[in-house]
Amino acid sequence: MLLKHTNSKQIKANSQADSSDPQKESSTSQIKKYTVQELIVLKNWELANYIADKAYSQLIPNLEEKYEFMNYLKEFYKLQVTNYERIEREVLSKNRFDNLKLFKDAQGWKKDVLTKSKNATKFQVSHLATKILDLEVEIKQQEQERKEQEAKKQKIKK
Repeated sequence: MLLKHTNSKQIKANSQADSSDPQKESSTSQIKKYTVQELIVLKNWELANYIADKAYSQLIPNLEEKYEFMNYLKEFYKLQVTNYERIEREVLSKNRFDNLKLFKDAQGWKKDVLTKSKNATKFQVSHLATKILDLEVEIKQQEQERKEQEAKKQKIKK
């Protein structure tokens, strides 16, 4: 899958056109469908993960394409974490002695905004890493099933 600048409708159309092979498609039934009672007790991060998982399957049903996309996205989030850390290390630490009020304001902002944003992004990296591992297992299982089906076809022909 080549990533190009495009809109989501084009990606969806392209992935649907390529997903005619049922062996390569992810089953959307694997994503749990919640009842109202189950939804209203989800925490923010649980709901966000649920929605993201549904969106990934809707956008890119082809397992290999989804795997590639998620790896790129994980790297994107890792770069974001690196940039958050760079701000902490290189920008915030430099104003300590120049202006005490600015330093205190910066420390408050770091605690209230920067750290929370960085941690949310780290969580995304972790969640994607888990999803990528799940996809690897699913891809291997489907490949094994495909090989078994081909072996059965070969036995029938003989």
